[in-house]
Amino acid sequence: MTNHKCEKCGGPLRTRRENVPWDALPHATLLGVEVQRCVACGNFGIVFPSMDGLIEEATRVLLDKPGRLVGAEIRFLRSLLGLDSVDLAPLLGANPSTLSRWEHDKQPIGWPSDLLLRAFVRGQRGEPVLPAKPPTDMETPWELGFEVRNGRWTAKVTGGVVPRGPAKVKIVPRPPVSTELKILRARRS
Repeated sequence: MTNHKCEKCGGPLRTRRENVPWDALPHATLLGVEVQRCVACGNFGIVFPSMDGLIEEATRVLLDKPGRLVGAEIRFLRSLLGLDSVDLAPLLGANPSTLSRWEHDKQPIGWPSDLLLRAFVRGQRGEPVLPAKPPTDMETPWELGFEVRNGRWTAKVTGGVVPRGPAKVKIVPRPPVSTELKILRARRS
């Protein structure tokens, strides 16, 4: 179905529903959204029923995520606060270079900073700042799908690791020091 003309080349546009990766969260996909694509040059645009609703749903899902936040999620929440890394880093007890490493997945965010970032966003939204459940120790991002149902955006996990409870820690005993090594150390002293 041809509706309008392409802004780039003037060619006809066709509208259909597609699954489109969402740039704001690289591990998220917009499911079944209306896409207008130029038949001539391939240029396309997404028709959003409500960008505010999408951001609201993504924020809700990230604030309730049981595992630790990863880079793109930290960037997304920072952008909601309207702060740059120089302003946010000291509020999280870090310096801007550390925040940059978190946002680029070079270093995992520590639990205190993760919880503090979520608390700032919750506070800005007028919600209680403490989470209903303590997070687990998973760092793997979810793969999320966002779709419109009954005129509202809803999120669902479409892949990735979904934490199911507190992290299990395996304690490995230190191997005993051999008798020969003890004797060798004694001779050296």
